[in-house]
Amino acid sequence: QPDRIRAVGYADTQPLASNDTPEGRNRNRRVTFVLELPKEAAAEKNNSK
Repeated sequence: QPDRIRAVGYADTQPLASNDTPEGRNRNRRVTFVLELPKEAAAEKNNSK
């Protein structure tokens, strides 16, 4: 199911630090994972409290 995963690249549009220094460029080389529950699973989790 292709809608279950996606990759998004922000390149230089959302840096965390300045790209003017090696340290800043190192900080901007990153991969971030965001895991989300399916809407049904999130609703079940909230209803079980």
